[in-house]
Amino acid sequence: MERALTTDESIEELTKLYLQEQDERRRWESLVAVAAHELRHPLHLMRLALARYFPRGDERGREVMERYVDRMSRVVSDLADLIRLDRDELPLQLSWIDIAEMLREVVDAYVADAATRRVKLTLDGVVTPRWLKADEQRLLQVLSNVLDNALKFTPVGGTVLVKLTGDSQAVEINVRDTGRGISPDALPHVFDLFEGAATSPGLGIGLTVAKRIVELHKGSIAVRSDGIDCGTEVAITLPAEVASTALVARKLFSSART
Repeated sequence: MERALTTDESIEELTKLYLQEQDERRRWESLVAVAAHELRHPLHLMRLALARYFPRGDERGREVMERYVDRMSRVVSDLADLIRLDRDELPLQLSWIDIAEMLREVVDAYVADAATRRVKLTLDGVVTPRWLKADEQRLLQVLSNVLDNALKFTPVGGTVLVKLTGDSQAVEINVRDTGRGISPDALPHVFDLFEGAATSPGLGIGLTVAKRIVELHKGSIAVRSDGIDCGTEVAITLPAEVASTALVARKLFSSART
């Protein structure tokens, strides 16, 4: 018969297990950080090679290759950011931004990709400026990850609709696609890096990073789907602060000059 552990021995055993787990976590974080760092250099060389060696007259083919390199670069950046988020080392650089203008720019950047995939990409609700305080680059990262997923999982002939709604308290960005959808079993795990990859292959780490960045902005993100082949909707809600008239005037004047 085995002897029961004393309280001190139990605490010592639990402490040992905790330290082992922390050590394994640090090794995993270091591995991912090193991988992300090492991958950036060959990606940079690939970008230079495209610019230097791609045959003239084949700009369309070069655009496609550049989009693939950009997508790989985003994955590498997401990996590095995931480690920084886990360590609470990803500070936000907040400034006043017009989310309507940002959405127009993001959608315009994906028009060529959507056309290549023969998917209809449309934008709604961006007629008037809507101001909020956010980290512009991080918010661009979130929107790019969500839109990239929507286009990736929408078949030929499908549609992706980006819509902006809201009031003085909050704005909501909806990205709805007619793609393959998500099963009810997988839906609760789409933001979980490991379970999400197992239950819904292909989502990658983009949604995991997007959720953490949105939460840093004191917002929320939700994914809805009625099941396989029923499409997916991603809803991002962000708090909207009231921008002063003088600030809006300066922003509009600055945009007009550029």
